[in-house]
Amino acid sequence: MPKISTIHLFDLSLTLANWGRPPLSVDRQRQILRTLGNWAERTGIHVSAEVYTQPATQLPLLEEWAESGLSPELIVREDPRSDRLKQLAQLDMKRIVIDIPVSPQTAIRRFRPKGIEQVTPYATRVARDALLAGLTPEIALIDIARATKFDVLMIIDRILEAVRPHGGEHSVRWRLVDSTGWADPIAGSRLPRSLPAWIRLLNNEFAIPPESIAVQCADTLGFANANTVAGSRAGASPVTSLLGLGMGCGWGATEVVLAHSLGEKANTKRLLGLKHVLLDDMTPGSQDDPGHPRSCDDHRPVSGPHAWQFPGGAAPEKPSAELLEAHFPIPAKTLSRVNPEPLLTSLSGHAGLLYLMHRQWPDCHFETEDKRVFAISQAFEDEFTNGRQVPVSWAELMPKVIASGIVADAPKDE
Repeated sequence: MPKISTIHLFDLSLTLANWGRPPLSVDRQRQILRTLGNWAERTGIHVSAEVYTQPATQLPLLEEWAESGLSPELIVREDPRSDRLKQLAQLDMKRIVIDIPVSPQTAIRRFRPKGIEQVTPYATRVARDALLAGLTPEIALIDIARATKFDVLMIIDRILEAVRPHGGEHSVRWRLVDSTGWADPIAGSRLPRSLPAWIRLLNNEFAIPPESIAVQCADTLGFANANTVAGSRAGASPVTSLLGLGMGCGWGATEVVLAHSLGEKANTKRLLGLKHVLLDDMTPGSQDDPGHPRSCDDHRPVSGPHAWQFPGGAAPEKPSAELLEAHFPIPAKTLSRVNPEPLLTSLSGHAGLLYLMHRQWPDCHFETEDKRVFAISQAFEDEFTNGRQVPVSWAELMPKVIASGIVADAPKDE
């Protein structure tokens, strides 16, 4: 089996404790890591595992793993306000992942009351301090599929400016994290929902090579694997989890990404062997049959209408309204009632454009025969006639409508 890009198994210890079960003991975490290391050695695939630092439970494991030099490599994931950087460096940790929210919705929740404005100084400070402590920082741009180009470029520019005097401009790694599952894997999709488009933008604007970028995708809408593979094929490293387990509705599944990356060269038997890292004697039995290993799928939330339900007897976890709103920018009682983003297709025509305008500005009255409306719809019809395949998103359409002056001149409905 040939070697491929490094596979990061996201947050291994927390993942295994996250779905209706008590936290794993250090002994069990150690056992899982050793089994995973043996599997990686047999397959020739370089594997790393991420952990959140919880000094009471994780510190002994970090110390042991650092001293032994065992595989997989442990990567520590930290908050940008962390004060443990020097402590981690003393443990001989090499790499650290720092969560930086970049969408307005996520930033305002993490950094009230200023949001993005407050994110930037924290991001620059922690990137610089990590380098000074002897750690290689990987900046995880959280909720990238809802971020604005201006905010992302500003944050990256400030970080590079802060690390440049310390020789870290080419040492910093970057991660595009679609934490809400809103990214679009279809070829030709655009910012902010296209991960390949973000990869190209970072390369064009800052000469950041794709191999210095990773992608990590949530499965909220069922596209985690497709988005991870799309990012991987654009040159980035995939960040995945075993069998798709992880926060939210799971991240891209390691075994699926491996199969797509290796294609016909994939050894199915070895890929299936990855399941034994989590199954058999490592997984506690069910309450009905404690001696029988319980399938990991019993703890895996599924996408779609039941995305927040836990089959197989796992403890249910009902999301708060704030959590749902964080994932979806419209009020939603259940995930199954979330409306998809409106799009203009080759079949929409003039009526489709008017519908989207009324949907966005329900209090305004737009004249059907307005020449400005006709001009916008005709321009897109011409693009479809000339071979355009990608539907027109409202994010692309709205600036053109506003620039035409139609909204400003439209009378308000009484």
